[in-house]
Amino acid sequence: MLAHKIKDTWRAGKVAAVLFLDVEGAFLNAIPTKLVHNLRKHRIPGKYVGFIEKMLTDRCTMLKYDGHTSEPIEIDNGIGQGDPLSMVLYQYYNADLLDIPSRKNKDTLAYVDDTILVAATETFTEAHMMLADMMTREGGALEWSRTHNSPLEYTKLVLIDFTHRSSSKARTVLHLLQRQIKPSTSTKYLGVIADQSLRWKAQQAYAVGKGTKWAAQIRRLARPTWGITPKYARRLYISMALPHILYAVDVWCLSERGAWTRVSRIGPAKALNQIITIQRAGVLAIIGSLRTSATDTLNAHAHLLPAKLTVRKWCH
Repeated sequence: MLAHKIKDTWRAGKVAAVLFLDVEGAFLNAIPTKLVHNLRKHRIPGKYVGFIEKMLTDRCTMLKYDGHTSEPIEIDNGIGQGDPLSMVLYQYYNADLLDIPSRKNKDTLAYVDDTILVAATETFTEAHMMLADMMTREGGALEWSRTHNSPLEYTKLVLIDFTHRSSSKARTVLHLLQRQIKPSTSTKYLGVIADQSLRWKAQQAYAVGKGTKWAAQIRRLARPTWGITPKYARRLYISMALPHILYAVDVWCLSERGAWTRVSRIGPAKALNQIITIQRAGVLAIIGSLRTSATDTLNAHAHLLPAKLTVRKWCH
């Protein structure tokens, strides 16, 4: 969604500035009464609200270490990090952040405690003024942070000025009350490294590095004399290696023209060739074949799709 919004902004001849927020101790600092208020505000059925309210009241915990157990300690804050329900509840807890944008060229995206503010306009100076307004105005991000006991880690705030690589528009500093934030070239958001031109080079290198690491680990486990059998090596590759390599592949490994090509050595074609090399190393580890074996033959003996088709399948 973020990539889609940025590219739509570029097509309109504008630029996009994005401020990545970082909430300190999101689950632990949540106020149960605020959560219950937000649940009622968004018309969650009363039975569910009552259940959650009872679940988060009259709680206590004890600390045990070196044979000593403390007295019960009352807990009056927090949702409960690690509870599967906490992921859902925090979506309602920070839902007010989504109401901050008041104009069409402003936007907010939030996934649990990972929130971003987006401003799209003609110049980065105007975009930064819009971001500062969304942060500091009444009902803005700073007021939400104060009223919801969710302090922002200002040292971890990241500003990226997204513009097409052929653009020459100057990137300026974002001025906030607490500090000045200089634009960064890239940052990791939800496990994907986004760069200022959306070329995804850093993400591709990161994915290739993880794939190479996993292929090497499987090779250590699948030694011909004492290692695991090919059946379990293949299962390990499919269930662990591929999800790590191809995470969000539909974002960073799509051809711009909608078709794969081997002619170009840049962009998705280069990343795809690297994924093919990684899968070859993984298949060699699975079946223990000679390194001079043909790649298509290796895939057939390991009962794996060719890497090119695997990427297409994941994108689909």
